Amino acid sequence: MVCGVASRVSRDSRVLLSAEHSAGWKWVSQTLGLHTSLFESARLYDIQYCCLLSEYVLGSSTPQSTWFIIGQGMRYAIELSLHRRRGDEKPTVQGELNKRIF
Repeated sequence: MVCGVASRVSRDSRVLLSAEHSAGWKWVSQTLGLHTSLFESARLYDIQYCCLLSEYVLGSSTPQSTWFIIGQGMRYAIELSLHRRRGDEKPTVQGELNKRIF
């Protein structure tokens, strides 16, 4: 997914699938089936996926789809209670990742 987002700003012809506006699609299309189903519990990976996918879709021909993706990412974050502060815990790697993704 990171390669797909980064290819949007690349001038290299190898990032194009067939047309000029397809930059990064060959990488993004490989990740479309990897995220969690809407009926499973969310993971931190799913929120990161939503952030990167919304960044990619923003530069596509249907940027209005970004709002749905951002909304889904926010629902995942709220499901994981990332919007709540936990001041009495010791700092951990997972805790820092959770703070930074929200």
